[in-house]
Amino acid sequence: MLDLNLLMGVSMGGYGIFCLYQWIATRFYEKDPGNGSLVPQGSTMADCLDREAFLTEAMPLLLIFGLVMTVIGGVIFADAYLDFLEPLSALLPEDLQVPVLVVTTSVLPFAVLIWFAIALRRVQKRYF
Repeated sequence: MLDLNLLMGVSMGGYGIFCLYQWIATRFYEKDPGNGSLVPQGSTMADCLDREAFLTEAMPLLLIFGLVMTVIGGVIFADAYLDFLEPLSALLPEDLQVPVLVVTTSVLPFAVLIWFAIALRRVQKRYF
């Protein structure tokens, strides 16, 4: 039963878990984030103008993104086996019956990714 939704769920959940790992490692073990999700390509934390201020602004973004992607990935993964999202659209009025699965698997993760990229880019421009 390997389909595209299962693959998307695993990949989104996996990236969400990676973001949460990176947040925990940076927050509690004071490990530099490296060139993962926070530092711009071609830069290192040594290039940062103010490391503490950068991390103070960027870490909440990473935490929110990691949590949302983990939850979305888990919902998609669970839906691949339990098929509970499609019957939810039947509960909505006929005018609003948008396929819940499409919104959950496509629109919501894409919107969160765009928000994270724009917000992080603004923070990166100030400190790199």
